[in-house]
Amino acid sequence: MEMDVSQYKDLFITEAQEHLDALNKFLLELESEPSNLEVLNEIFRSAHTLKGMSATMGYDDLTELAHEMENLLEHLRAGEIPVTAHVVDTLFSCFDTLGEIISAIAEDKPQGVEFSSLISEIRAITEGVLAGGKPGSEVEAEVKRVEPGTTKEKEELPAEGEEILEIEKEKIEKYASIPGMGVSRINVVLADGCILKSVRVFMVFKKLAQMGEVIASVPSVEMLEDEKFENSFQIVFATREDPERIEKALLGIAEVSSVKVDVLVKSEVEPVKEKEVAKASAEARAGLARKTQSVRVNIERLDNLMNLVGELVINRTRLSEIASGYNIPELREALDQTARLTAELQDEVMKTRMVPVEQIFMRFPRMVRDLAHSQGKEIDFLIEGKEIELDRAILDEISDPLMHMIRNAIDHGIGSPDERVRKGKPARGIVKLSAYRDRNYVAIEVEDDGEGIDAEKVFSRALERGIITEEERRQLTREDILRIISTPGFSTSERVSDVSGRGVGMDAVKAKTESLGGFVVLDTVPGRGTKVTLKLPLTLAIVQALMVEVSGEIYAVPLGTVRETHTANPMDIKTAQGQEAIFLRDEVIPLLRLDRLLGCRNVLNGSQAFPCVITEIGPRLVALGVHSLIGQQEIVISTLDKFLKRIEGFAGATILGTGRVALILDIPSLIS
Repeated sequence: MEMDVSQYKDLFITEAQEHLDALNKFLLELESEPSNLEVLNEIFRSAHTLKGMSATMGYDDLTELAHEMENLLEHLRAGEIPVTAHVVDTLFSCFDTLGEIISAIAEDKPQGVEFSSLISEIRAITEGVLAGGKPGSEVEAEVKRVEPGTTKEKEELPAEGEEILEIEKEKIEKYASIPGMGVSRINVVLADGCILKSVRVFMVFKKLAQMGEVIASVPSVEMLEDEKFENSFQIVFATREDPERIEKALLGIAEVSSVKVDVLVKSEVEPVKEKEVAKASAEARAGLARKTQSVRVNIERLDNLMNLVGELVINRTRLSEIASGYNIPELREALDQTARLTAELQDEVMKTRMVPVEQIFMRFPRMVRDLAHSQGKEIDFLIEGKEIELDRAILDEISDPLMHMIRNAIDHGIGSPDERVRKGKPARGIVKLSAYRDRNYVAIEVEDDGEGIDAEKVFSRALERGIITEEERRQLTREDILRIISTPGFSTSERVSDVSGRGVGMDAVKAKTESLGGFVVLDTVPGRGTKVTLKLPLTLAIVQALMVEVSGEIYAVPLGTVRETHTANPMDIKTAQGQEAIFLRDEVIPLLRLDRLLGCRNVLNGSQAFPCVITEIGPRLVALGVHSLIGQQEIVISTLDKFLKRIEGFAGATILGTGRVALILDIPSLIS
């Protein structure tokens, strides 16, 4: 009777994609360092694991291609085939095809990805490498025909693991020298008829990793993954745990029928220090658990949890509003405690949604490599700040904008090696992708040392296209470059290519960034390079905001855009080029009266002073005139209906403690 493995499908797809990302990353390293055997071993291990997982799940196409690829990698490891550009290109083609097959599996599509020509290419490379001219794939096939459990296979295994103990003697002695640490040999027997033996092996290793360190196994890890054993295996294991606890933990795994733990060596603990060692052991276990214990959670569940926390925050604010009308000390104390607990819960939920930007950053080295090769350019791609964390919902949305930015840097920014040398630059260009924290935002930058953006060329092209008038052209400054190149359909490229030239780059970047509550900053110097920065909020769910009142309505200004507040006196307001402005510490700041901008009936009295919110979007400052300031408040962001999204100037809405709805101002679109 076959076991249904469909329940493992989602886990398989996730882990297969992780291995594929690792393969691309390591192959890029191998391309730059062809003699790096350690990187080559990492590629081989990932490919082998992917093959074993595919075989266990019954995905024959994936298994076949991974097997052929593994065969080529084995020849590379043995030094029988050099790491040439052709070999690297072939392996990249393998990775791309593996990705297509994995995508087909994820979408439940018929497995119709054609890769016979790719297999022929692999075999052409390995043809004649082994003695006698026999293709590597045929020799490998002969080895694979040896059935698990036959005499030939058993002869390759160390008897009772004694050889492994001798090989790992130095490591065993090292662990045995640690106070309280012992080394044991664990014999695990799986139930008769166990179908997914490799899955049970994985679960055993995962459980042991929570309690100590696996030194070695008999058979080897590779043979266990390939299920090339009968129903038992041995593990040499270093731990501070008692044998009884290890046995109990492993017997809790389904289809593990028996576990025997033999202590090989145990370090002596001085009686005086027993309590200290016990404490250290407990701390070590706790630290190990923190490092290894994790669980995969569907993003939809995290979204639901965040929505519930958001409702809790709204009700907490509502209760505080009600309690403010009563002088009940006990109620105030209870609400303060509830507010503290809610804040802690909110913080923990937010942290579960935060993931390192590395998850998307590592998708781009391969893309840069392929684009550089196709255009005959030499590029060093640098990545910094990949440990910076961002809300998963935002991270998923910025992949395409970053791709546009990097493509623009390569296509428009970096010139050919000959062009760069003629202009006194190194032949190799530099494209840098970096992330860092900036107050309440995460900044993600794409910077190149290329040609920069010629403002005159941009403005002239905009005039030709009718995007601006001659009068507007005379008033434009370098700060207006971003606004022009972000116009839908605008491009300075003289040609249309697969990379750019269609005018769908920066407008998509700006639109997506602003829809996420962020903004774009452009810094360019002709002849020296360009830097495009995305400023993104840490999360889309709950943010700090400054609440303001305009004509009887309450609005929220995201605190990340607020630099300070100021009181504007009518005599301090000047007019320049038809635009009102205020003077603040020798700075001229444009003034926008929100009542007029939003079309309110009750406008500000021209003869009285009024408060202003000084907002900062990149290098640009704008003062927003309001009727009154209410104060800072934590708000839960709710997205607007699709019909209301067409109205510029609003990023969403929130529910106040009084039950009223307040609109959240979209500052970048208001001041653009």
